[in-house]
Amino acid sequence: MASQDEVTSSLSGRLQESLGRAFTQVYCCTAQILDAISSGELVLGYNMLGSYALARAYADPRLGVIVPQDYALVVSRVAFIPEQAPNPSGAKALLHYMLSLEGQQVIAQHGALVAIHPQATGPYSVTAVQQQQTVRQQTLNFHPIALGPALMVYLDQSKRRRFVNEWQNALLYDPIVP
Repeated sequence: MASQDEVTSSLSGRLQESLGRAFTQVYCCTAQILDAISSGELVLGYNMLGSYALARAYADPRLGVIVPQDYALVVSRVAFIPEQAPNPSGAKALLHYMLSLEGQQVIAQHGALVAIHPQATGPYSVTAVQQQQTVRQQTLNFHPIALGPALMVYLDQSKRRRFVNEWQNALLYDPIVP
């Protein structure tokens, strides 16, 4: 997510510096951040998987979700049928169901994903997320992360190392106190 923030926004470097000055703590995953917020250890989490945060906030009144006004990156969930699938017709039927209004309605009502079908309704529907943000007088500006070769850039070890080093250096902010 952070690497895609760098690609999407020219303010990525300033964000890194600001997070460093705020003595940001780094966690491995969304669940750990949400646990820390629920316990009162943290006040704010950033760059989490929104569908997981929405599901937890729906079940835990101590949590809330704010989608940034400028943009919010969206991770695509990918499903495919391998050539060697033991039951390709069953797999195809499952994929069709998942994308159908009926399948999207199940996700909108019960899933820890956000249903993207415009007619799906429920707490995990894109419509419900939009309504929550409208209450805050803002509109959603989702930026899906495009699936393609650009995602493989950070698989190159030197580019990955440079990116991680920049983040580590920014987060190791050491203020000089007179």
